[in-house]
Amino acid sequence: VKAQVIRGVLNDAAAADKPGWRDHVVTLALSKTPEWQRWTALDGKLVDQSTFAEHIEDSTPEIVTPDAATMLEIAQSFHAHTAVQFESQKRLRDGQTQLQYREETTATAGSAGNIEVPSVIQLSIAPFEVGDEYELIARLRFRLTAGRLAIGFKLERPDDVLRKAFDEVVERVQNRTSEVVLYGAPPS
Repeated sequence: VKAQVIRGVLNDAAAADKPGWRDHVVTLALSKTPEWQRWTALDGKLVDQSTFAEHIEDSTPEIVTPDAATMLEIAQSFHAHTAVQFESQKRLRDGQTQLQYREETTATAGSAGNIEVPSVIQLSIAPFEVGDEYELIARLRFRLTAGRLAIGFKLERPDDVLRKAFDEVVERVQNRTSEVVLYGAPPS
């Protein structure tokens, strides 16, 4: 979704054979909410645990599932552990070698490690200041690299949510003005 702008030409053609001057235009430029901007700014990024916990703390009103208190506890007490198992077998008779490498990472949260870390966070966010809230899924991501935890999320199809929100604002404008709304740039 590119620009979220609605333009109305007030003195367009009165009839097919009588063009208007088109010199009076109104513009509605939709502003994204601070909540939408905050979530999309971290979309797809892995950050340190402190930054992630601050983001969750600032964003608790948008969190639906798990509940905001549980999600904040998870963000503040996230524990991850990686176990590696390596096996090697070599047959002396024919020189055949078999290698097996298994890596398993587990994540828990809570002071006792008793909270299961969810794979998704369900959100409810209004993309635009003048619009409704929409459900959005954030898929939780984390990585352990050299003993350091990086955690973040990937929003599921945020452009589709923006498009739907914009379409609904356009529909409201059309219903309240009884005018046909056309998509695209106005003709010159």
